[in-house]
Amino acid sequence: MQLFSSIKPLFKNKPLVIVLNKTDIKPYAEVNQEEKTLIEGIAKENNTYLIQMSNISGEGVGDVKSSACDILIEFRFANKKKTERAIGDNVLDKIYVAHPNHVRGDRTRRPNIPDTVIQEKMKEAEEEDFKNLNMTEEEKVRVEDQRLRDGDVEKLEKKIKYNRIRELVEANGGHGVFSISDRGN
Repeated sequence: MQLFSSIKPLFKNKPLVIVLNKTDIKPYAEVNQEEKTLIEGIAKENNTYLIQMSNISGEGVGDVKSSACDILIEFRFANKKKTERAIGDNVLDKIYVAHPNHVRGDRTRRPNIPDTVIQEKMKEAEEEDFKNLNMTEEEKVRVEDQRLRDGDVEKLEKKIKYNRIRELVEANGGHGVFSISDRGN
């Protein structure tokens, strides 16, 4: 009882369950009246629940689990309702926006974009410009082939793979007739 009294402040405003364990050794009914009064008084004073159990026989273990879960769910539900009533329906009351309280002088923070991303965006823009040029299809193919020969190895490999698949499909009757699984061979 002294231990419970000493740690009681830790459980302020929280639901408590007092579990009477080892009821296989001494059932609660056999506990003398003075101790029963003391236990029940503490339970009433702290608004706790008394549950009996025995780990050896397994009696009451399920009751302890289910009761503790039910009490916790009920407690959380009640607290949620309290906060919803206190906050109301205004969404802005539920959001906290942090504002730095110190200024860093005239320095501005610019986004840090990796060079690889910048290069990729530039390539995409060049490709888009290339598509929009007023050239015939043959001229576009010729320019694209030259670009591939000049260094874009990844694109060249994709184009070779695409051409190989297209040739196989055409040679075997067209789309829907022949299926090929090309896994980079």
